[in-house]
Amino acid sequence: MSDAEGRKYRQKDIERIREFCLLDDTFMKVVLKDNIQGVQDILQILLRQDDIEVMEVRVQDEWQNLVGHSVRLDVTARDSSGTRYNIEVQRIRAGANEKRARYHLGALDWHTLPAGAEYHTLPEAYIIFITESDIFGYGLPIYTVNRYVEETGKKFLDEAHILYANAAYQGDNAIGKLMADFREKDPKKMSHASLAEPAWFYKNTEGGVYSMCQIMEEIRAEGRAEGRAEGRAEGRAEGRADMVRILLQTNSEYDLLYGAPFKGLRITQSEIDSAKVLPPS
Repeated sequence: MSDAEGRKYRQKDIERIREFCLLDDTFMKVVLKDNIQGVQDILQILLRQDDIEVMEVRVQDEWQNLVGHSVRLDVTARDSSGTRYNIEVQRIRAGANEKRARYHLGALDWHTLPAGAEYHTLPEAYIIFITESDIFGYGLPIYTVNRYVEETGKKFLDEAHILYANAAYQGDNAIGKLMADFREKDPKKMSHASLAEPAWFYKNTEGGVYSMCQIMEEIRAEGRAEGRAEGRAEGRAEGRADMVRILLQTNSEYDLLYGAPFKGLRITQSEIDSAKVLPPS
């Protein structure tokens, strides 16, 4: 990238930073990074529990699952009782999918319980989605999801909870003021100092704006790298499909699947079936 291009991107980034609010996950993660008081204020208000004492906050934890789908969580926290929390900001309905919430709960569990530990030691866990719109449409500030035994109506005491906070809610109460802070672009108009002060720093100081610009450039670089990797993968897949199609012109399906000359290629029946409908290159 040339110096001129770099300056152009920086100016655009500065303009974007001015428009950021806490509903932008990139900005939210920066504001809440190591921000124990800010996360504590959010949890106390959303859960209506004034005694929550947050001990640890982490942002953008990426947890690898060697046999399944890995996850990258926006904000995770632990309180003094050992309860675990995952806070996610979602601007679209699909991002707060019910099964995503289920999977995040599972991720918290398999990341928390060490090998050999008893299941009863698994801590209480909360998945909290803060959504830009009222995704359930009932006008409520909070939607709390717990499990119940259908036949008895009693709680199923697995201590797993899912919470949806409606950031469109505008009530004149603690939750309403917190949701207003998530929508607000001007830190001076925010109600909670624990959120307003870091937001102001990253929007209005030279060091804060520089840090935000660096983060945004890293995101762009990561996106470019992922794009190149996806392009290479697609190219390899297309090249292999063409190879199978060409081999089919002079060899039988049986030869490609079981013939000694093709054993190292490990051609599958599905690849052969797909190659049959490929147009000529």
